[in-house]
Amino acid sequence: MLVVALALLLAAPLAGARAAAATTGGATPATVALASQTPWVTGPSGSELALRVASALPVERLGLNVVLYSRLGSRDALRETFGGTEPSSEYPLDSPATIPLASLDHGGLVRLHLPVTTGSTPATSRPSAPTLALDCATGGVCPGVYPLELVVIDRTDGAPLASLTTYLVYAPPTAGSLPLDVALVLPVGTHPALSPDGSVSLPRSRLDQLAELLATLARATTAPVSLAVHGQLVDALANGDGAARGVLSNLTGLLAAGRDQLLPATYAATATDTLAQTGLTGELARQLATDRQVVASHLHTPLADGPYVVTDQLDPAGLRALRSDGIASLVLPPSSLSTPVSPVATPTAPLLLAAPGAGSPGGSPGGSPRSSPGGSRSPSAAPTASTEGVLSDPGLAATFDGGGGSDPVLAAERFLAEASSVYFDDPFATEPRGVVVVGSPAAPTRFLSRVLAGLAGSPVLRPVTLSHLLATVPAGANGTAATGSLADGRPDGRAVAAIRRSVGAARRVLDTLRSVVPTDTALAGRLERAILVGEGAALDRHQHAAYEGAPAAALHRIAGALALSESRTTLTSRSGRIPVTATSSVGYPVHVLLQLRSSDLTFANGQSVLELPLALAGPAVQRDIRVSTHTSGSSRLELSLLSPRNEAVLVSVEVTIRSTAISGAAVALSAGAVLVLLIWWIRSSRRRRRTRPATGAAPGAGPGGGPGSGPGATDLAAAARS
Repeated sequence: MLVVALALLLAAPLAGARAAAATTGGATPATVALASQTPWVTGPSGSELALRVASALPVERLGLNVVLYSRLGSRDALRETFGGTEPSSEYPLDSPATIPLASLDHGGLVRLHLPVTTGSTPATSRPSAPTLALDCATGGVCPGVYPLELVVIDRTDGAPLASLTTYLVYAPPTAGSLPLDVALVLPVGTHPALSPDGSVSLPRSRLDQLAELLATLARATTAPVSLAVHGQLVDALANGDGAARGVLSNLTGLLAAGRDQLLPATYAATATDTLAQTGLTGELARQLATDRQVVASHLHTPLADGPYVVTDQLDPAGLRALRSDGIASLVLPPSSLSTPVSPVATPTAPLLLAAPGAGSPGGSPGGSPRSSPGGSRSPSAAPTASTEGVLSDPGLAATFDGGGGSDPVLAAERFLAEASSVYFDDPFATEPRGVVVVGSPAAPTRFLSRVLAGLAGSPVLRPVTLSHLLATVPAGANGTAATGSLADGRPDGRAVAAIRRSVGAARRVLDTLRSVVPTDTALAGRLERAILVGEGAALDRHQHAAYEGAPAAALHRIAGALALSESRTTLTSRSGRIPVTATSSVGYPVHVLLQLRSSDLTFANGQSVLELPLALAGPAVQRDIRVSTHTSGSSRLELSLLSPRNEAVLVSVEVTIRSTAISGAAVALSAGAVLVLLIWWIRSSRRRRRTRPATGAAPGAGPGGGPGSGPGATDLAAAARS
């Protein structure tokens, strides 16, 4: 019955495998994955393994070959096996060459027990599994890492179908040996969780992933980790829905237990060197101070001044900036150093970092003063003490981040084997040693839980917090250089200038907005944090522009809720009052500067420009403005609402003012015209009166020689006509 059940289990997942085989030259596809493994072997009891095997062949045809290779002599040799390179020598095993898979079924898993002998103990061969004989009885060294290959074959012809290589870590107890300290650091919140407008932007998948991470860490009661939690994620959890607030509660509870360590971090995952190279060290101070404020407000966990984790390059300018903000110890990648601290073996001790001019205040170009909220240290108080740094291990980090593959259990065994190989570089060291692994919090739960359990139960590795490692491992120990010099940064000039411009412009607009709506501290706070999120290293150009443009977008929305109008457009005298009304639908007080400007009008101050401060606390505010006009007719008047310090125009309209008043010059001209007409009329009237008697007949004269007749009268009349 077991054989039948196992056959069904193995055949079902690959219902279409035979069709796939026809397209690959007749080869039968199969898969094998590691379901579980004893991570450490300390004696002859050996190792327990469980495999998941799937194949289109009947289970009766499948077999398993076990191949043990010789102990690896270095970490480099171990990493070569990750890429599929076979070790140089193979140990002969005193067991059946091929184990029938049908005999290994245990509840749907292929379970395998592999006893271990060092050569001095007689081999206890079993018919169903080989004994792993480590040939070190004649003065050889047994403890170490051994590649173990498991190959699924077709028993009819011996053809290999699928294989995997895991590792046997043999570590019997050794009196007086010091385990290797392993500080696992998980940066949390590296992706933006807030939108440019300050709203929560946390996908459900990411929230579920965070919840699984916290649950895994809570179960690992004997394996502490160090968390670098970026404040923007904490803000998003605090302002999110019930599920988000539940995750925040779990995070608070995890830290309250006191096992895991909370490290200082920037509010968003920024590039330290970029902010320093652009001269924006004040932005780095804001990032650190804002993160402290958020942590204190929502996580209720105090933050020390270090250690601080640098995931990008660190140059002298970045080191000076961190020192100015009180960071006394940090983690940095080896690529930040100008020369390797240990060209032969893995560095296992901190070192003191040196940077030219590290004591200079602030580290900002030209000695410009630094500004930061929250009472950060002033440049004059820049500490002169050296900074202790420990190098993160890029190889272990790459192995850790690779745990998200198709076989997370095998990835965990690789990680533990690689960390063990660092221990076996110097298993009899007399000074404490340690390595720091900056891993991804997105690692699958199965991988992370296996790593934490393996570290907790290891005879050669010891999980510790980052502060514990720095406190117990002395700088310059174990052949590690006592000091290290940072390499000079080589910034992209155009990129640096673009970042400086965009951040500087965003800061100026935010200052303007604060003056317009000084009581809306919540809006200013959201925009402040949007700028900080926009400085994140993982953003592309468009995302960066959206976050840094958030203050301008908010100011534009406020301006759109304001309006200006003038209700009187005609003046009947040379001077008068114009009622100007400013309306606001913002909903809270808005402070503006009302500006009137005209080339044809003058105001009460005798100038052509008038500015009045206004506080728009209600829907409408009216001001009667006294104006004077020089002439009748139409005059243009420009009305504007400006920011209180006149940095930005919020609203601008132009109106036409008409004047019907007559000016003094017009009156004088009109009076002169009337006077000229009057003189002309008087003179004309007098002339007519003088000429009227000479042209008419004399009274009483008649024909025949009476008065007015005769030759003399005729001559006068003729003379008058002439």
